[in-house]
Amino acid sequence: MGVISEAFDYSLSDTGTVSYNISEKSIFYVEAPTGDITANFTNVPTTSDRIITTTVILSQSSTPRTVSAVQIDGSSSAINWLDGSTPSGTANKQDVFSFNLIRSGSSWITLGQLSKYG
Repeated sequence: MGVISEAFDYSLSDTGTVSYNISEKSIFYVEAPTGDITANFTNVPTTSDRIITTTVILSQSSTPRTVSAVQIDGSSSAINWLDGSTPSGTANKQDVFSFNLIRSGSSWITLGQLSKYG
């Protein structure tokens, strides 16, 4: 029986536009973000008819933050949130923002959802 393990990228106090290089990792852990984050996913493959899944985990402090926008290699991509509602963060909890980046032809569709833990 084997163990499945994936490396993640750790950062402290991210805010604003933050570049997350998905050629190296697909999970990003932010401890105590100091403001809302625009996740700029970089080095995203542009092969058509593919879905790329990536995750940003916010370990919240007393003031909750969100991943409020997504960019793909610097270009904005509207987030289609689960249930059509933009989620809010949760103070002193772990918020897991999951994104599916769908490449169809030459355009992107971004699906987002938030799972709250703690």
